[in-house]
Amino acid sequence: IPKRDWSSDVCSSDLLYQLQNQPAKAEEIYKRYLGQEPGSEDGILALAELHLDSNDPQGAAALLEDFVKESPESDRAWETLGQAYTNLGRTNKAADAYKHAYALNPEDPDLLKDYAQALFFDNQVDDAVKAYEKVLEQDANDSATLLRLGQLYRRQGSFNQSRQTLQKLLQLNGNNIEALYELAMADREDGQLDDSAKRFADIRSEEHTSE
Repeated sequence: IPKRDWSSDVCSSDLLYQLQNQPAKAEEIYKRYLGQEPGSEDGILALAELHLDSNDPQGAAALLEDFVKESPESDRAWETLGQAYTNLGRTNKAADAYKHAYALNPEDPDLLKDYAQALFFDNQVDDAVKAYEKVLEQDANDSATLLRLGQLYRRQGSFNQSRQTLQKLLQLNGNNIEALYELAMADREDGQLDDSAKRFADIRSEEHTSE
């Protein structure tokens, strides 16, 4: 096979899109490129993304674990490794990978959200609260973050803070069933059983209306 310069096109999203129904062919192309450019970040990430798109997160994780040992400064590699671990259900490793990625690129708000979510799913409550509070510093009206913080404050037993956060979410989206449910649970766990019962009744009414 003649040697050629693959760098301009082999790792492009267009090529991956064109070959998404031919994963074996795409893998062949990426591996050929890596044979000419061993250790290429673009090549490794393109192959890892192909593994993920082919429902092979284990393959992606194995590839990226080796890569970050040699190139620990690659935030993109750590981010993609976090995604692979998430798909594998390895929540603790996902949180650690996203932590590395965010430390390398703290200006990326999406990395902070990914890190916070990984902490949430790994039940690292206190660290997740800190991460989500940083997200709110950047976007005070982020609905998904307000919901997560409402849930996390409840887990911490900070029921008033949970209710205040969820009420803010309801001001932005009054029909958010998850927020209503979290409020009802906060009331119940805080011993406010009458308020909790009323909120659950409102939820049932809202669900019935939406049918």
